[in-house]
Amino acid sequence: MEDLVKKMVYAGVGVVAAAAEKIQSRVDVLVEKGNISKEEGKKVLEDFIETTESKKDEVESKVRETIDGIVKSIKLPSVADLESLINRIESLEARIDELAPKTRKKATTTRKKATSTVKKTVAKAKTTVAKAAKATTTKATKVATEVTPTAKK
Repeated sequence: MEDLVKKMVYAGVGVVAAAAEKIQSRVDVLVEKGNISKEEGKKVLEDFIETTESKKDEVESKVRETIDGIVKSIKLPSVADLESLINRIESLEARIDELAPKTRKKATTTRKKATSTVKKTVAKAKTTVAKAAKATTTKATKVATEVTPTAKK
């Protein structure tokens, strides 16, 4: 917003400078023609510049008020609001950094426990499958032994 006000003021200064040059050239013409004295011409130009300077602050103030009104009506956050948000974000980032090692350690511990549990479960499953395979093989051998003598008779 400051930049906008400055640009508007500079634009106004440019307009005033251009107007002062025009007035100076017109005064020079009037002085050459003898319509006014050189001192009167100088006084006209000084009065114009003085009046313009006194109005500059008034115009700048009105421009600021207008811009502030526009900003409020479209509900843009103020600089104070933005600074507050920045401070809050920085605080939250610091808290995350503070908690991250604890969370990482807890996650590592949980992962190790889960891995251990999975390994134990796989080992039990292998043992169970091996026992089931042995039992099936024993039963199949027994059935085959029983069937074979009957077939020879």
